Amino acid sequence: MVEEDPEKRKKQEKFRGLVQNKLCKKWSNVDELGAVVSRSVTQIIQSHARPGWVRSNAIASEEATTEILSLRKKLEVQSDELKKLIVKPPDIPDSLARSQDKIELGFNITFTNNEVPHGDQSRTLVQRGTKKFTWDQIFLSFAPNLIVEDKLDRIAIGINRIIKDDIEEAHSSQYESYKVSSVSILRNDLNHIKTQFSALGLIEFHNKMINEKLTKMCKLTLYGKKYLHETLAIKKKGSV
Repeated sequence: MVEEDPEKRKKQEKFRGLVQNKLCKKWSNVDELGAVVSRSVTQIIQSHARPGWVRSNAIASEEATTEILSLRKKLEVQSDELKKLIVKPPDIPDSLARSQDKIELGFNITFTNNEVPHGDQSRTLVQRGTKKFTWDQIFLSFAPNLIVEDKLDRIAIGINRIIKDDIEEAHSSQYESYKVSSVSILRNDLNHIKTQFSALGLIEFHNKMINEKLTKMCKLTLYGKKYLHETLAIKKKGSV
């Protein structure tokens, strides 16, 4: 239908433009009308999903709804309290060394002279040494790599790195052509460190199957992660 009156035709065209900006399909006969309506209903359901109807006998009563909301609030409160308890520092005896207390570590240092041919016994020198570190220095040497679980030897790798960094400059001048090629913490001292940080509630150990082989793994506890963040965080001047 087309309006003959120019004013009404203008309004008709405006209305037609408004309709065509929405979900609009053209049809020419009754059969085609049924098809486009069916497709349009499916399209509108997918693009503007709405809650479906529910049988009256399946609707929870007002009392049940109130009880569910009350239980949900209690669960949220208990969940928050549980998180606080988990991150809360464990009950550690004051006698345990920690933080800025120092421990003396023993290690083997391997020096290599690359100017000496392979196979010559004088190419490498092995020497035993000791060095004092704070417990925080040791913890920070490996802890950032244990936020996500990793193999147990990650602890030794981190400790060996800080020992090597600490002694490298002094020993390089002592042995002229020889350079520090590797450092390995003594097994007893490494076991002592693992036990200490476990007792302080900072790390935990477990076994895991990797490539059909039982592998020793470790990671920071929730308290260990909290302690790591507090230790690494940059504090304001004057803050303790």
